[in-house]
Amino acid sequence: MFVTATLGELTINKIYASDGNYAIYGRPENYTFEIGTKSGFSTDLELVIQFPDDFRLVPSFRCDLGNYNIVYRCVSYNETRQIVISDFMTYDMGAGELLNFTVDSIINPGPETGYSWVGDISIYSRKKTDLGIVDSGTYKFDYAPYYASNITHFEVLVNDTSVGHFPSNYTFRVRPNGEVARGSYMEIIYPEETEISSESHLETRCGSRSYNFTYNCSACYLHCKLTKRERMITVYNGFQQIGTDHMFDNEPTVYDLEPGTLDFDILWFRNPRSLLESG
Repeated sequence: MFVTATLGELTINKIYASDGNYAIYGRPENYTFEIGTKSGFSTDLELVIQFPDDFRLVPSFRCDLGNYNIVYRCVSYNETRQIVISDFMTYDMGAGELLNFTVDSIINPGPETGYSWVGDISIYSRKKTDLGIVDSGTYKFDYAPYYASNITHFEVLVNDTSVGHFPSNYTFRVRPNGEVARGSYMEIIYPEETEISSESHLETRCGSRSYNFTYNCSACYLHCKLTKRERMITVYNGFQQIGTDHMFDNEPTVYDLEPGTLDFDILWFRNPRSLLESG
């Protein structure tokens, strides 16, 4: 006589950003999960959350788990897009009971998918000893809830504030609200009172490298394109060297809690020709 075991069902009722932060590449304080299993959940099981490639995870051997035992193990792996949680139950949970918890270290999807669709999130429970899967389930987003982020800090400094001075060096300090992906670009709209002293020079070598744009690349300069009618400078080549799946403040092996500040120079501006305040 043979007995064939079948995989149990894990029902995922809710997955959402607890603080309502759905900005693309944003870092919510944590995500809330509400799940239930037909088999129950015993203390000898661990929980695995499998994210699609749309998401990114902050690697951590101590991701923060809320609503359960203060002694637990929570590890997040960006390479495999997995969060593994164990030792967080102090009792065996019966079938039909709900697990409701929060977990951090999750970075929202980027614009390539966040505006249109988001891949499925799978969750399964498995034995800690032999890693045999007990229950499994999949969560499908009804729609993509993610939206464009914003810039939380923007500052412009001028090396010489004399009226009509050129060429002037403008320093830009920009802090985005979320992550910035490899190959991104930035559009800068300048006011009517400010002019470009040399359009050709601007597009051949518009300015100096930025530490956070081009990490460890002394020969890397920003590339710019001028759209004169819209008074717009598009800054290219900035994110090619470090390719930020996450933003770095210092070393590219360290995930910072907040996105870094982009600090870069653009040359070839002509200052306003009057003392009136420019836009």
